[in-house]
Amino acid sequence: MTYELLSLASKLAVNTPFMRLHDQALGAMIRLDERVWRSSPELASGFKSRCDFYEAQAVARVVHLEDVVLHDANTDVRMPTDEILAASRALVRRRELAKASKSKCADPEYLAKITQLALTDFLATESVASLATQSPGSDVLDELAQDDVTSDTPTKDDLAAAMGDLDSLAAKLTIKAANPASHSIAGLLHEIGPLLLGAHWKASGFMTAHSPSIARGLWKSHNLWQLQVETEERITYLLATFTELAKLGHADLDRLTLAQEVMLNKVPSRGRHIKLLEMIAVFIELPVVSNAILIKRLKISKQAVDYLLAELGSALPRELTGRERYRAWGVL
Repeated sequence: MTYELLSLASKLAVNTPFMRLHDQALGAMIRLDERVWRSSPELASGFKSRCDFYEAQAVARVVHLEDVVLHDANTDVRMPTDEILAASRALVRRRELAKASKSKCADPEYLAKITQLALTDFLATESVASLATQSPGSDVLDELAQDDVTSDTPTKDDLAAAMGDLDSLAAKLTIKAANPASHSIAGLLHEIGPLLLGAHWKASGFMTAHSPSIARGLWKSHNLWQLQVETEERITYLLATFTELAKLGHADLDRLTLAQEVMLNKVPSRGRHIKLLEMIAVFIELPVVSNAILIKRLKISKQAVDYLLAELGSALPRELTGRERYRAWGVL
């Protein structure tokens, strides 16, 4: 759904009221992607890993971030709920998409596989079938610029009809989804739509360094992009949401860069402790880090973990639990 709205927004961009928002949204996303690409490998890898966890949490919405991280590391402190398992599935899909090539992301069969939808449903409309061959912006504008007539520019009636078809498709796919009682059109928007939009951007070469946390942006946004809003408002609000998402990504990178610098400054320049550097890398990679995760990832004892934590001193990320039996820290 979100990728179709963005495609429609590209056509609307030929009209003055939408041009500024369209260019601002796409430009902001491109600048964020370029910044990730220019970051150090450790920082870029950590940022992308965190995007995966944030997106998984946003898909389920009612889960704590720490539960998603702990379940992924097989260090759960409580029995996983259906929501935690749903977040875990979203995390697996994101990681699989990150490993896929551009050509694979343009393959309808592959997209049907990672979304767990039937291929016939995935190609239910021509607009969905042409997903992988459309460009998010410039190609559409170039085609429209070459035409002498302006009839190709969508009218309000054209947009309303298109959105009606998309909403019907969302309802159909929702009914066919596993466990219909726990799924809704809003759930489909937050899970399948963002996943397909990420694949579309990757296939078109729009995003090359990372896959944005689109569901997180929709969840955190104050914009009214949902189904009950008028078509033009939905597109306008969606573009504003992408601009906000880019700002959120820059803020995350700033916070992560500062935390990494502060922690590395605590490591002696002579005889650098390998395990201490590895622990810092874990803090950069995961938004929530527990004692159990450090023991498992660093392959050391609890006493050794306590020693490394003490070495960081004031540079240690903020403690999130405050409990002795279960302690966790995170750069949030």
